[in-house]
Amino acid sequence: MKKMMIALAGAALLSGTALASAQEGLFHGPYAGVEVGYNDFNVDVDGVDVGADGFSYGGFFGYRSQMSNNLVLGLEARVGESTASIEEAGAKIDAGRQLGIDATIGTTLGSENNMLAFAFVGYENARLTLKEAGMEESEDLDGIRFGVGGEYALAQNLNLRATFAYTDYESDLRNIQVLTGLVYNF
Repeated sequence: MKKMMIALAGAALLSGTALASAQEGLFHGPYAGVEVGYNDFNVDVDGVDVGADGFSYGGFFGYRSQMSNNLVLGLEARVGESTASIEEAGAKIDAGRQLGIDATIGTTLGSENNMLAFAFVGYENARLTLKEAGMEESEDLDGIRFGVGGEYALAQNLNLRATFAYTDYESDLRNIQVLTGLVYNF
């Protein structure tokens, strides 16, 4: 986990030093947004892969620096919630809140540079709640999240976004998300 934090700090430093060569563009500056989509949690229980689908929703905010060569670097924080629930052998595991931070790198596309294709890697913390025999216990799990996405500028300050994310948590838990959302550029 220390290596991940060092990598994220390095990405933040790179995006900060890149500000000197940054240009104003559709994908430059602070932004915030909301997203909804599909969520698939899977966990290994005694060597058996058990999973559940659910609805995922949340919000994000960040800062991006768009360079003159169409390279876009950024840092993004997220908060989300999932409705996925796994039931096995009389026990129920509810997926819940998710917090994270990602470093992003991308490039603008199109004749007007109004599309953005990007990749991201980051840290995520998820809270799971185990319910069994009248008992309830929550646990926070750390994971590494990575994926790809794209944005299309609908207007000067409004983008449509789609992302695919995979998170690998401790305790043999995995999460796949396919999300769509709206981004407002300040």
